[in-house]
Amino acid sequence: MGEHENSEVGFMNALPHKQRSAAIHLLNHLEVVDLAGVFYHGPTPTLQKDYPLDDCQWSSLVCAVLLTRLTMFHPNLQYPKVYLKFLLNLSLEAYSQIEQQEFKPIEIPDYAERETPYFSRWFKNLLSLCQH
Repeated sequence: MGEHENSEVGFMNALPHKQRSAAIHLLNHLEVVDLAGVFYHGPTPTLQKDYPLDDCQWSSLVCAVLLTRLTMFHPNLQYPKVYLKFLLNLSLEAYSQIEQQEFKPIEIPDYAERETPYFSRWFKNLLSLCQH
């Protein structure tokens, strides 16, 4: 289980040991926009050289880091609506990819509760904010 007081670490904890050094590097050195770039377009040649992983490993690694990083944000009604929707869509896509199935946003909090409780609450809050 991966609850931490300020973020969800369950995704990172679930990674195989071989991927953890790359995950820690990405978490510590890339901003969300850069992580989104890796999520949508794959790792840069430098990242591939530094961390020689296959496409499947990169996919699970980036999703885990992205979901961990996103839960470090504490969305509220002060966030612009477009930013809240961006966070919602990005986390929905990453979570669907890491779980290897499609989800409707409303399904995620219950599905995620057991393994990633902080993420479940975070996503439920984000969903509520997007519906205001």
